[in-house]
Amino acid sequence: MKLKYLIFLTFILSLLLISGCGEEEVIFTNSTLEINGNTINIEIANESAQWMQGLSNREELCYNCGMLFVFENTKVYDFWMKDTYISLDIIYIDESGMIVNIVQAEPCIEETCEGELCEELVCEEFSSNFPVKYVLEVNKGYTEELGIAKWDKIIIS
Repeated sequence: MKLKYLIFLTFILSLLLISGCGEEEVIFTNSTLEINGNTINIEIANESAQWMQGLSNREELCYNCGMLFVFENTKVYDFWMKDTYISLDIIYIDESGMIVNIVQAEPCIEETCEGELCEELVCEEFSSNFPVKYVLEVNKGYTEELGIAKWDKIIIS
């Protein structure tokens, strides 16, 4: 009888341990910022887990929405689009809030493999080219449509 109880207890404890091993959901803080009188609803990524998650695995981004990456250090940053399904404008912003570069980026999604034939996915990197403190990602074409350009300033609420 004790053996059955011990086996049952071990099974229950194993289930509890396994259920706690899943990936934690990454939660972003919401805010707004302004560029040239245009208000953008943003999610703020200001820590490592948020930086790595970014907009990966999302299938859409609302029109006036974006993600603002806030880094601890001002330096040249490279971004890539691995597992990002949305075409984006990547806006690089210096410590003073001035836009120093804007690039348009297309998704980089792994292709399905046929049998044993798989090639390693190589995603293009998009550089800030200048030291930046912030990076804002919005839908591709948004900056052109609203006339947002290099040297414009952002105001974070």
